[in-house]
Order: sequence, then C-alpha cells, then structure tokens
Amino acid sequence: MRWYQKIPIKVEKINGGIFLEKKSGKILKNKTILVGLFIGLLVVGTVWASSGGAHWGYEGEDGPANWHTLSPDYALCGSGTEQSPVNIAGFDASSLSDLNLNYKATGGKVLNNGHTLQVSLEPGSTLTVDGEEYDLLQFHFHTVSENTIAGKHYPMEIHFVHKSSAGGLAVISVMVEEGSSNTAIKPIVNLLPTAAGEENVLDEAFNPETLLPSDKSVYRFMGSLTTPPCSEGVKWHVAKEPIGMSKDQIASFAHIMGDNFRPTQREIGAAEGQSGGSTGIAAIVVILLVAAGLVVYLKKK
Repeated sequence: MRWYQKIPIKVEKINGGIFLEKKSGKILKNKTILVGLFIGLLVVGTVWASSGGAHWGYEGEDGPANWHTLSPDYALCGSGTEQSPVNIAGFDASSLSDLNLNYKATGGKVLNNGHTLQVSLEPGSTLTVDGEEYDLLQFHFHTVSENTIAGKHYPMEIHFVHKSSAGGLAVISVMVEEGSSNTAIKPIVNLLPTAAGEENVLDEAFNPETLLPSDKSVYRFMGSLTTPPCSEGVKWHVAKEPIGMSKDQIASFAHIMGDNFRPTQREIGAAEGQSGGSTGIAAIVVILLVAAGLVVYLKKK
C-alpha cells in the first residue's frame, strides 16, 4: 500500500467538481483549490529564490568582484557599461554645475542595515535635476570613499539618494576629509546602531543640507548604484569640495561598517561631465548610422 492510500479520505464527484472527503463525510477541499494552493506555493517559492535577496558583502566570495555571479538580478554588476563608482579625472571649471536643492529639517531614523549606516528622513527635501523633482529618500556612508577624484580616496563618502515620481534615481555624493569636529554630524554619531538590523530614532529634526559643503559645485555624470543590483541610469552629482569631520567621528562610522566600498569601475573626464557620457556617444553612433544609410541610398540612385 502506498502512502496516499493510507490517508482516510475518499473521492466523490459532486456537480462536476472533484472533492476530497474524510471518512466522516465532511468535505475538506475542492481539487481546484488544492491545485491553486500548490501553484501559489510554487510561485512564492520561485519568487523568494530569485527575489534579488542573495547575500552579498565587501570581501571574499561575496565581495564586489563576484557580485554578478551571486544572482541573475545582479548581472549588471559584471556586464554594465555605466557602472559606479568612478575615478573623476580631467574635469575643468566649465564642466561643473550647481545643485538645485530644497532641503528641510525633518524627523528620521538611523539604521544599521548590515552593509552601511543609513539615515532615512521623513518627506520634505528635494533635488531638482533638468527640471524634474527628486525626493530625498535617505543618505548613507562608505568608508573609504567609493568615488575617487584624480585617483584620491577620501576617508569617508556620503551618498544622498533621491527618487523622482517616475522612478528615476539621483545621487549627491559628498567626500569627507579629516579635520576639526563637525557639529552637524554629532546627533547622528550619538545614535549610531552597532548591530545589523538595529534602528534608532533621531532626537530632533535634522536638515541634511548641514552635511553639504558651502560650495554646491558638482561633477555630473550618468552611473549606477554602487551596490547590487547595480542598476544603471542613475544621475550622479559628486561635490567638488569635501566636508570635514574629526578623526574620531570618522572612526565611529568605520568601526561599525568596516571597509564597505566598491572599487572604481571606470574613469570619466570632462567630455562626460554634463551630458552623462554614454548619451553623447549614443548620439554620435546614431548620426554615423544615419549618414551611412544615406550614402548607401544615394549610391543606389
């Protein structure tokens, strides 16, 4: 006798439907419901297995060099053409632009997500890029800096992540150099969660603009997220001037996060500054293709 023959149920047809029934006579489930549940579980399992939740880190087999192998969702980490971070080289003054900000003091939380220390603020702060408004979602920290300027790493880098109503992403990057104590960062330093998953509520409203340099000139280029899934099409704005923090303040972040930076993926210069690099190249390719097509057409005539 097989295992399913030992189950105390019987099968009956009722109005064309097949039902499973206990020997007591109480109807359990319609077969179609069971099939539906089975399919539902199968779908949930598939989604869970490929949800992009594959573990990644900053060293060893889960490190940046292997991100693209950890999940199909991370493929761009290895095959992308506009990957970040970058080494910024060759920019001149004409390549710089100013930030169009409307930052406000709002409440928020400081989270240790296992990869970085992240400050999530309540809505109210925005960045406008090319006439489109982006809402500030959060800002987080990397030690050492991910982007480099003329090949130079800074002790820390802050990424301010924004999102438009259309789903586009824009990031402001601010380098942090060692200097005197920074008053603006103290409320955050005092609440840094040391354990992954831990979260602390800010004691008072915080204005993120206090962590930006007075000179709002930035290098602009198109890039990607610097963590999996490494999505491209991100509008990057790297501040030309760094801000300062004391050695101890920087160490407070580094002690918790460790080395949480992705190595630079490419180098960009002035030719890619304002236009975003690949956009300009794509335009040139299109023009050349059109010209070639026109030549072929004229020869046939």
